Amino acid sequence: MAIKTVLQKFVSQQNNTSLKPAITILLLLATVNQLFAGGPWATGKGNAFFEAGFTTKSWTGRFAGDYQNSVTQQLNRKVSESNWLFYAEYGISQKLSAVFNGSYNLVATGVELLPDAGKDYSNLLASGRLAAPGNPALTLKYQLGNGSVAWSVYGTYQPNFSSGIIEKGLQTDFNGSAFTGGLWLGQGLEKWYWQLSSGFCARSNHYAESVVGNAQIGYQLWRNAWLIADANYVVSMQNGTHIKSCYEQTGLYLDNKGYVACGAKLFAQIKGNFYGTLACYTGFGVTNSGNQLGAGYGGIAYKISAHDN
Repeated sequence: MAIKTVLQKFVSQQNNTSLKPAITILLLLATVNQLFAGGPWATGKGNAFFEAGFTTKSWTGRFAGDYQNSVTQQLNRKVSESNWLFYAEYGISQKLSAVFNGSYNLVATGVELLPDAGKDYSNLLASGRLAAPGNPALTLKYQLGNGSVAWSVYGTYQPNFSSGIIEKGLQTDFNGSAFTGGLWLGQGLEKWYWQLSSGFCARSNHYAESVVGNAQIGYQLWRNAWLIADANYVVSMQNGTHIKSCYEQTGLYLDNKGYVACGAKLFAQIKGNFYGTLACYTGFGVTNSGNQLGAGYGGIAYKISAHDN
């Protein structure tokens, strides 16, 4: 299916239905971008940036269908997911950077049945919990231009490290490896910066392809503190044929998943080379995902500069 056709269907859904508040925080910390890491700008040879953070969310229903025919289905049990997120970026050369994203995820379903249990799913799954790593991501980013607008290309590979308990509908990530290639653009002004990214993600095991990206506008509140408006999107091609099985009852990492997540975050220096990030997100255009209303993120970062050594 052509990308143009899918985007037309996505826009049509937003025009024909009310916005559905929901949020998905990407396990990749590309969505928790910092000024010293991520975006089109190279890290710089010998420079490094590290961050560890935590996010949690829960939901009692899920959006099912496609962009033209999306419906809300009630789950039998409350589903919760918590993620420890890890990010590292290192400058191999002045223009080439290596990035690692990892996560450790805890997913669980409630012991008690919800009031509408059995309404949309007659087969009641047992409750349970699962804690295991998600799929790590390895990225190479190369900066090609550094004029008034900086730009770079990137490629990301995610091996399949996911775990699952099929009979309980639990899994910690997509059950397939993935490759994403794309482009980053950005510009830094006196007190403002902006950046845009877009890429194409192909996932194995019969999952749908998708267009993924990020847009940010940041404003410098004071010397080492920025307020950032952030938007992340996944537009599914809706061409996946991966078997959903019992995962439909939890909404965890389903095929043909799509969303636009919008939010704000504060990035500021704490002391020395330590920095902090606080963020909150909500979203719309969600399909094949939980109906959580929002989620927050908190993280601590550390910056290493080759000039400091």
